Amino acid sequence: LQVSRDVWLLSQPHLRDDHHAKQLSDWCVSLFAARSP
Repeated sequence: LQVSRDVWLLSQPHLRDDHHAKQLSDWCVSLFAARSP
């Protein structure tokens, strides 16, 4: 699953500060916020 791979990337400390990882983090936050009631 694509999301699982993205979450794995976000869990890697050496990738977390990467610009793409930052975008993924923001995307995950917005995704979960949209799913909230």
